[in-house]
Amino acid sequence: MCRAVEMTDYLCNLIRRRSLLVVLYLIPVMAAAHSPHHLITDMATAPTGAADSHTYILITDQIFRSRDEGGPWKNLVNGINNQYSFTSVKLSPDYAVDKTAFVASSGDGIYRSRDHGEAWEKISVGLGKLDIHLLSVSSDFATDGRLLAAAGSGGVWRSVDGGDHWQMVLTEGAVITSFDEGRASHDQGVVIAGGTEGKVWRSEDNGRLWEVVFELPDSGAATSVATLADVVYVGTEQGGLYRSDDNGRSFTQVLLPGALEWPICQLDRSEQAVPDAHISSVTIVADTVDAHKVLVTSWYGGVYVSEDSGHNWTVWQEGLSCDSQADRLSVPHFRDIAITQLEDGKPTYWLGAFDGLFRSDGESSHWQQQETLPLGQIKGMAVTASQHQPLVIALSTYGGGFYLTEDAGMHWTIGNKGLQTTRLTGMAFSPDYRDDAVIYAGAIRRLLKSEDRGQSWQLIRLDTPSFGTRVVNKLRSWGVPTAWLDSSDSRSSSPVYPTDIVALSENQGRRVLMGTRYHGVMAFNESDASIESIWPGTDHIISSLVLSPGFERDQTLFASVRGEGLFRSDDGGATWIAGNRGLDFVSDWALNANRGDFRRDMDLAVSPGFSTDKTLFVGSPAGDGLYMSADRGNSWVKSIADFEASPAPVLAVAVSPEFSTDDSLLVSIKGGGLFLSNDRGKHFEAVGLQLIEENASIEYLEYSPNYGDDQLIVAASDEKLFLSVDKGKSWSEVPRPVRYEDMRDVVDFDRNWEQLSGESYSASTETVSSEQGSSTAMRFIGDGVRWLGSKGPGYGSARVFVDGELVASVSCRSDRLRHMQEIFSVQGLGLGPHKIEVRVHAEPGQGAGTIAIDAFDVLP
Repeated sequence: MCRAVEMTDYLCNLIRRRSLLVVLYLIPVMAAAHSPHHLITDMATAPTGAADSHTYILITDQIFRSRDEGGPWKNLVNGINNQYSFTSVKLSPDYAVDKTAFVASSGDGIYRSRDHGEAWEKISVGLGKLDIHLLSVSSDFATDGRLLAAAGSGGVWRSVDGGDHWQMVLTEGAVITSFDEGRASHDQGVVIAGGTEGKVWRSEDNGRLWEVVFELPDSGAATSVATLADVVYVGTEQGGLYRSDDNGRSFTQVLLPGALEWPICQLDRSEQAVPDAHISSVTIVADTVDAHKVLVTSWYGGVYVSEDSGHNWTVWQEGLSCDSQADRLSVPHFRDIAITQLEDGKPTYWLGAFDGLFRSDGESSHWQQQETLPLGQIKGMAVTASQHQPLVIALSTYGGGFYLTEDAGMHWTIGNKGLQTTRLTGMAFSPDYRDDAVIYAGAIRRLLKSEDRGQSWQLIRLDTPSFGTRVVNKLRSWGVPTAWLDSSDSRSSSPVYPTDIVALSENQGRRVLMGTRYHGVMAFNESDASIESIWPGTDHIISSLVLSPGFERDQTLFASVRGEGLFRSDDGGATWIAGNRGLDFVSDWALNANRGDFRRDMDLAVSPGFSTDKTLFVGSPAGDGLYMSADRGNSWVKSIADFEASPAPVLAVAVSPEFSTDDSLLVSIKGGGLFLSNDRGKHFEAVGLQLIEENASIEYLEYSPNYGDDQLIVAASDEKLFLSVDKGKSWSEVPRPVRYEDMRDVVDFDRNWEQLSGESYSASTETVSSEQGSSTAMRFIGDGVRWLGSKGPGYGSARVFVDGELVASVSCRSDRLRHMQEIFSVQGLGLGPHKIEVRVHAEPGQGAGTIAIDAFDVLP
């Protein structure tokens, strides 16, 4: 049979290898969307009780902090102007008192905060290199102020004044890959470090002088070191775990259980369990040598735990998950362990992984995935207004879908009806929105069109993947190992992914232009609903498209391309020319863009009087500030403005619609906040200081089209919306709800539920049950929550519990069938973590009837 069906060759191989795959088709209700989370690269927890239980996590180039045991997570940006990824985060042992935290980067040196992460400063004086990948904080930091920093390219620096000054203590020829401050009972001043080629380094004078005391055979780099008195554990890349009982002078190998088999975590090497030799981290919990607990993480195998000082081991794996992308990127599935010691003496364990952040409470071996990425993360913002009409604001988000307000945020419409994904990208209003009510948005492989102000959507497909690619993508989403899916289809070209959208009016050709990832500029023609590629000449990411205000006459269009710079078309997109003369940052940006550094995109703003003044502004993503062109982008001059930060990566630029008379523009600087110029960019003053002080980094800036009348400016950070009515000098937050769809895996279904599909539901799915006692629950952080579902004949009753208390009994019966109805709502809970639970409940003498869960809206 397999030989007869050519298009499923690889699927036949799958079945031959693992017949267990058949069970994938038998699971009745399966989450179709991951909880919002990040790839966690490092973490740190405050070492004291619940009152100080701050937890920090690193996500590539961002640092987040939680104040209350895992939520909500706050992106810390005040003073953080890094261009490179973060590598290591450490807290002072006296964090509760001195409030001190440190974070290192792969190219920006080291940042320090002395106010629990609210504001940061660079502390790189004396550092010979800025690619710092490891930090170590002295256990006596309060008295000796000692820090160690290791560069990824070699060398170690030491500070004894809390990071104000640094001095080299190990030459650049020594590459240190792990540190641990010795918690020794008698060997005071001992620091153990691991290096390349299995080298174990030792210092007996608090890190001044170093020597190699041991070389672990055939082990690769030492990835992690943990010490307790004379006991030293060293994790390695290739040799697994080693232990020393004489303070690092000799070592023996520690045998761990075999690595876990798929589906807990996949192995690309064999179907059989094999020793997992690559250790990611080692952590010692107890403080006595004779009875200490050890936690070890490995690349594939999850968490290994020893309760008896490393002699016997068990595996903590329940609740952990993996992502096949880790295998494709050749990075660990599991990384570091951090521990919060609560006031009741019970620890909370945190595990950083490729598939997000996991938490285990007390002595439980069960892990629960945590939300770190805000579901309402803003990925696109658009504003529109007709003369003497209120401003309309629309937002597209990464996982919460579409949001629109026509009264400055007093009321919101959540428009997910008909969507098949809630991960949206750029968006645009029709130029005739007040008359035609049309909005466009992007999603993977889709252009989305709404003709009813975003309440429902039509899906316009931008590409059609082959059958093989569709099957491979589905199996990958279910966690099938990458090696099993190795085929030419699985390596096919990337799907079309719109990043920015421009809608043209009838006089401009009635088309929708889309900048994309890796597919140039595409166009959707309204007249015949056709898709065409109008600029296939780039394989890189087009981050923005901007029309000339006189596009109907001059046919001028600009595109910024990640790592390449600015391009201009003078014929409506048919041909393009580069316009980078004078943009000094582009060459360095181009060299680094593909490495993941300088990943911020170049923002572009066009003067409203472009037809006559020919003026453009470009913000450098590489920390080079603002550039101006007065000749249509043929040449550029760097602004001499002082943004009070160096480097000064620009996140957003916006030009006043009254630019010809007020000469005003706004610039958002990463880590520095908002700056206003009233002289065409020659000089700037810091404005909206409360935004950066509250760690709101503005990534979207738009003046109201009626700015001359309403004086409104709209700004958005990664998850919050703000309005200014005084030319940007002060701002107020605009609260909004966030929708959690039923397919989200943070919505837990217990017992018998069935997921239905249909265009009448929010995000095209609804989950139903008519079994007495079936329940669903969702944990959330907010002030209130709303449950959406269906009502109609045959629908039944349910009981609603909030934070464990019965708060309502509701009936979903009605004379006619209606979908996306508000079934229950509550507010005033107090901003913080809460839980809603819905249980199917039959009234006496009646059948249970159907209960439907379409979505939950978390209310501001």
